Amino acid sequence: RSFSETYRTALDFLGNPSKLWLSPRLEDRRAVLKMVFADKLAYARNEGYRTAQISKPFQMLRSIKMHKKYA
Repeated sequence: RSFSETYRTALDFLGNPSKLWLSPRLEDRRAVLKMVFADKLAYARNEGYRTAQISKPFQMLRSIKMHKKYA
């Protein structure tokens, strides 16, 4: 794929990750998990899933959103 096509796909995903998550393909859902979370989801027996660390692109988006909110 060309750079512009790859770039456009990445920006589409960052703009609306739920679109890919709602796909019926298991591969798409796995890709979302890999792109959104920085590491594997941690699970503690008798407690459930632990708080996950999100990936850098989503941390930056959250930071931008918070900056705009308080600016």
